Amino acid sequence: MEKADFALGTPVRLVARPEVIGIVSGSQDLAGVRRYDVFHDNAMHGYYASQIEPVTLASKSKNISATELRTGLTSELLRDKNTGYLHARNVGRIDYEPYQYRPVLKIVQAERPRILVADDVGVGKTIEACLVLKELQARQRAHTVLVICPKPLVVDEKWRNELKRFDEDFVHLDSSGLRFCLEETLREGEWPSRFAKSILPYSLLDERLLVGGNGNGAARRIGLVDLAPGPHFDLVIVDEAHHIRNRSTFAYQNVQRLTESADAVVLLSATPLQTDSQDLFTLVNLLRDDLVPTEHDFAQMLEPNHFLYEAVEAARAGQDEWQDDVHRALHGALNTAWGALVMKEDPRVKLVGDLLSCEASDARARIRVVRTLEDLNTFSSIVTRTRRRDIGTFTTRKPSAPLVRFTPAQKDVYDAVLELG
Repeated sequence: MEKADFALGTPVRLVARPEVIGIVSGSQDLAGVRRYDVFHDNAMHGYYASQIEPVTLASKSKNISATELRTGLTSELLRDKNTGYLHARNVGRIDYEPYQYRPVLKIVQAERPRILVADDVGVGKTIEACLVLKELQARQRAHTVLVICPKPLVVDEKWRNELKRFDEDFVHLDSSGLRFCLEETLREGEWPSRFAKSILPYSLLDERLLVGGNGNGAARRIGLVDLAPGPHFDLVIVDEAHHIRNRSTFAYQNVQRLTESADAVVLLSATPLQTDSQDLFTLVNLLRDDLVPTEHDFAQMLEPNHFLYEAVEAARAGQDEWQDDVHRALHGALNTAWGALVMKEDPRVKLVGDLLSCEASDARARIRVVRTLEDLNTFSSIVTRTRRRDIGTFTTRKPSAPLVRFTPAQKDVYDAVLELG
């Protein structure tokens, strides 16, 4: 006898094999007998009504608390490789300071992952660059990495040893290794895997690397100009980037070619904001020539920052009438050409105005003013700067002379030396 009709979407199981469960997705009449299309095991199967029976699937729904919901949402955010949340936390065998996460947060939230880290000396720019590397690796976006640094840091293995603290093993590129990489890239179309993580000294960024030249034999040595496009890297880190602030040098021209096809670029320098604006333009233009295409555009974008800096300093100090000082400085920024054309339409300007109407003693509002003003800086998306005075005593060296008692063997030697005298 024919069983009851099964509607579309009904979960059913096979009478002969109850462990097989599927979903009714269609039906048709064959010689007056209804035959059902049932999807299971990634394929469609046909069964008569007598071969299947309805099944009640256990409900997986349950009541959860608000805390459990937030935990689940946070878990999904962390698993999403495109989220602005960090995937690599507490990596490396070092103790971190909160400010050292600023560059990596800017990188993952940027429309193009390129940044100039202009921290003061001793703040930890190398650690910040390593954090960027590990975060991009966690997002499966850092397989090929090139570090460019001065030769003394290669000789002393400063970068290599620092990277080992993050469980990264980089190789030093010498002239023969670099030549091999160029030839392989020209031949195979990609940087050789054995040098996927390399450290390159500035001393090799010369004319021969750029344009090639004649070798010892008949074959001509190729240069970066022979590679079109240039070699691709997932990440390029340029340490002491003030060495490339002169566009006419081979160092700048080589770095430009090595970074133009890179997915992410990190420039490290303690000096660019202490030099003239021409040097700063060279660096930010190298990073984002789409954002800062000409010196005129750069000058217009730079003009409001002086006033924004005064506003930030006034808010940080929190002295009497600090709100008036902030308002006055912000007004100066808005009266510049860039401020009138672009900044006035930024909703963060209104937010600062609303925060300035709060009580002067409201510390939370003052902190939000500082943060919002820093974000209004026209280069905040591509430049990050941490000063020693902003992070307290963390980087202050405190020498001490502890007293250590001699071991018996050491005391015998010490006494014997005194007796010889």
